[in-house]
Amino acid sequence: MSAPKTENLFDLPYLTEIWQRYTHRDDKHEAGDWRTVKTVLDGLGLPLEETIQYLRRQQPRLGEFERWILERNDGEIESLRLERLRATIDGTPYSDDVTAMLRAIEESEPVLSAEDLSFWEENGYVVLHDAISPEACRAAELAVWQHLQMDAADERTWYQPSTHGIMQQFFHHPALRRNRRSSRPIDERAVLDYCDAGGGFHRISSLAFNLP
Repeated sequence: MSAPKTENLFDLPYLTEIWQRYTHRDDKHEAGDWRTVKTVLDGLGLPLEETIQYLRRQQPRLGEFERWILERNDGEIESLRLERLRATIDGTPYSDDVTAMLRAIEESEPVLSAEDLSFWEENGYVVLHDAISPEACRAAELAVWQHLQMDAADERTWYQPSTHGIMQQFFHHPALRRNRRSSRPIDERAVLDYCDAGGGFHRISSLAFNLP
């Protein structure tokens, strides 16, 4: 399936079609398959659930949707990220700059040890050590406590009713965005370590907050 003509600020295939589909402006318009939709949103640093809810409930104009995307990226999306995303969607070769960026990641030292990979195989998850500094980790932790209106030192504040269980809709605090940006090369090297496949994008997931 060939990509549609782009008519949006980011010159991205399928972005306009995704906006049309989920605002019900054109239910019959092709927005790409589900994998393509997720690739577009992952490449733009957008959580899937939050984005679709925003489009369906707020019914923004295309320009409003574009500004909403930029707000969730601190006002700017790196040109190389957009280049990589366009090529991934279109199935075309990467530019020299994107190729060089990915090669640098591929040629970097592995970040997961044999023990880490064994733990992954046995448990289905792995802890990526030293992806961010202790200070950055602490800033993100404080942001979470503040978002949940809880006091880390007062257990009486921990157990509050929630409609999301342990998964919290908390994505866009500056501390979280800084950590995603700073850890991106390490995260992508880790993906290569455990599945020997590149070309993916960060997926912005809900925050898991699991109390004892």
